[in-house]
Amino acid sequence: MRKYLALGRLVLLDQLEYPAEFLYFLFLNAFPLFVMTYLWLAVYQSAQTIAGFDLNTIITYFFLSFVVGRLNSDTAFYFADLIREGDLTSYLLKPMVFIRYMFVHMVFRKIITFLISSPVIIIIFILLRNHFIQPPDLLTFLLFLVSVTLAMLMYALAGYLIGLFAFWTGDISGIYYFYYALIGFLSGSVLPLSFFPAWLQQIINWLPFRYFIAFPINIYLGKYTPLQILSNLAIGLIWFFLLYLIYRLIWKRGLRIYSGYGN
Repeated sequence: MRKYLALGRLVLLDQLEYPAEFLYFLFLNAFPLFVMTYLWLAVYQSAQTIAGFDLNTIITYFFLSFVVGRLNSDTAFYFADLIREGDLTSYLLKPMVFIRYMFVHMVFRKIITFLISSPVIIIIFILLRNHFIQPPDLLTFLLFLVSVTLAMLMYALAGYLIGLFAFWTGDISGIYYFYYALIGFLSGSVLPLSFFPAWLQQIINWLPFRYFIAFPINIYLGKYTPLQILSNLAIGLIWFFLLYLIYRLIWKRGLRIYSGYGN
């Protein structure tokens, strides 16, 4: 436990090194949320409900998408840099399981950055409070928090998988940006999944990406029964372990060709 607390301290010092730069990019990322809000205000002047979403529900959806997005961690480049620059060697020599170390690092980093982000999130919430809706009950909110935790872990693990391509390609930029654009749609970040054609929704339901954004938010909005939530959480856990097995397979193959780049 002591070594993980030491890791948390290092992450804290690293995140606090450039707070002004971090807050600048946070405000920059928040700008599209306000653009989307005014866009939906214009759209809903001529419509009461679209694909099961009224005005307050759609604004709440995108606000929560912004918040959950602050918790999801883009781990691909961090992981790829460790491989490309040869720094992975020193991590492999540490007395801890590497993937466990990476997850602990990610959790500490997201907790710290979320706390730094909280003033901006509170300001946005105050500005949008007249359109923000509450979850149906406490149980729904607690299940929402569970699903957000699962989303954090799945998103990070998917990023590690993308980062593993650095064993063979060195630069993962092309792969990453294609992946990032793809999951923007498949996760429900760009639009709620119910806005898509039925045939496409059926395909997306078989993929893990909806658990990154759409699934947690739809729990919060009360769009699932408790039984549906539990069954979907079980499927999400299965996906997590499948992604982990794929990670382990590629990780072992990557280590065979890893030669400590940069050392």
